[in-house]
Amino acid sequence: MAKGLRSKSMRRNRAVKRETIFGPVETARLERLVQREAATESATAITTEGLATQEPTHQVSETVDERGRTRETEEAVATMDVDNEEKNQTESKPMTKAEKERLFMSRNAYKKKMKTRAKSMARQKLKLKRR
Repeated sequence: MAKGLRSKSMRRNRAVKRETIFGPVETARLERLVQREAATESATAITTEGLATQEPTHQVSETVDERGRTRETEEAVATMDVDNEEKNQTESKPMTKAEKERLFMSRNAYKKKMKTRAKSMARQKLKLKRR
């Protein structure tokens, strides 16, 4: 009959944990996100100011074709912003076999496999030492 009493105490304990343990962590995370957002906004403001001071992107030039006629053409002078920036993308490596096993096996099955592997490696080392 004490089931209701236990559940109420468990709920209260969870509420206390939320306030004391997880609350400060969450507020710190939100502060970091706000700082990052402010930094990105300031960076975008700097780039928009830089774009306004750039030279025109098209240049009119005259070309003479085979018959002696002149023709005005527009050539793109400035490069795109994407071309100017360095590539900072981090390429992720493909997952190794061990990482795949750890990810897709249940936790107990993975632990069991690791224990048996460790035992077999220990046996092999003992055999090599005996020789």
